[in-house]
Amino acid sequence: MKKSSKEFHNELDLLSRLNHAHLLNLLGYCEDGNERLLVYEFMAHGSLYQHLHGKDPNLKKRLNWARRVTIAVQAARRIEYLHGYACPPVIHRDIKSSNILIDEDHNARVADFGLSILGPADSGTPLSELPAGTLGYLDPEYYRLHYLTTKSDVYSFGVVLLEILSGRKAIDMQFEEGNIVEWAVPLIKAGDFFAILDPALSPPSDLEALKKIASVACKCVRMRGRDRPLMDKVTTALEHALALLMGSPCVEQPILPTEVVLGSSRMHKVSQMSSNHSCSENELAEGEDQRIEYRAPSWIAFPSVASSQRRKSSASEADIAGRTTTDGRNIGRSIGDGLRSLEEEIGPASPQENLYLQNNF
Repeated sequence: MKKSSKEFHNELDLLSRLNHAHLLNLLGYCEDGNERLLVYEFMAHGSLYQHLHGKDPNLKKRLNWARRVTIAVQAARRIEYLHGYACPPVIHRDIKSSNILIDEDHNARVADFGLSILGPADSGTPLSELPAGTLGYLDPEYYRLHYLTTKSDVYSFGVVLLEILSGRKAIDMQFEEGNIVEWAVPLIKAGDFFAILDPALSPPSDLEALKKIASVACKCVRMRGRDRPLMDKVTTALEHALALLMGSPCVEQPILPTEVVLGSSRMHKVSQMSSNHSCSENELAEGEDQRIEYRAPSWIAFPSVASSQRRKSSASEADIAGRTTTDGRNIGRSIGDGLRSLEEEIGPASPQENLYLQNNF
C-alpha cells in the first residue's frame, strides 16, 4: 500500500504503539527516497464495502444478518480499544466500510491509520484540527467547528451501521436523499423500520435485534458530539443485539469467540438475573443509560515508564472496583520487592490491569 510521506510515517508510528488481535497487522515496510511501501497481512475476503456495494450480488447475499452484526460488533470492539484502552487514546478519523477488512475466518479488522491522531487523555476535550476523512462519514460538528474528539469516530461508525442495515452507500446520488443519514434517520424515528432494511436479504424472524442496531445508529449520528454514546456503550448494545439475533437474549458467555492477545482473554462479568425473569426491552437497553455487562479488554499492555498512568475509558468501568494507590503496591509486593521502585514510578494499576492479574495469576 503506497502512502504519502506524512501518512506513511503517521501510520508506521501508530501501528508500532497498538497491539490488538483484530487490528490489521503490519508485516513490514520499505522507504527508499520517494518510494514508500507498507506491507500488511492478506485479507482473504476483502472489505465490508466490497460485500455491501460490490458488483457481485451473491457476495452481498452471503453476508447474512448474523455475519453483518458480528462484523459490526467486532469493528466496534476495535474502535473501543483505540478510544478507551490505547495509551494515549487514538482517534482514527477515517472509519468507513472500506476500512473494515474481513480475514479468512470472517473476522473484521480495522485498517488504514494514515489519518489517525493521538487524542487527549480526557476524551471530552476537543482537539482543534482541520477536517480530514471521507465525505459521508465525516462528523458534521468536526467539519464545521474543527472540534475533533473520539465522538467523531462514533459518528462515522454510526454511518457504517446504517450501511450494514440498508445495504446503501454513505452517499449515493441515484437516490433523492443522497446522504444515508438524512434518508434513514427520519424513517427510523417515524417507525418505518422496514423501509431501511436491505432488500437483498429476507428480514429475520425476530426484528428486535435489528431495531436495536437502528436505534444505536441513530444515537451515533446525532449532530452534537456530546449527545452521542461512547464506544464502550455502543459495543455493549451491539453485543446484546447479536445475542438476540442468535436466539440467546440472556447469554452468560460472549457470542463471539474469545480473542487472545499476549496470553490474555476477553473476560465478561454479567450482572445477576433471576432465572424466571426474561430480559425485557429495558434490561437490554441500547447501552446509553445502563450497562448490564462489564467487560475487560481482549488485550493487556502495561504502560511504559514514560506513559505514567492508563486513562479510564468511562465512569462505569471505574465503578467495577475502586482502586487506590495501595492496590498497585500490593501487586508489586506479590511479584517481588524488586518491582517496587518501578511500580511506584508507573503509578497505580488500572482496573483493566487488576482484572487481568486476578484472572491470570
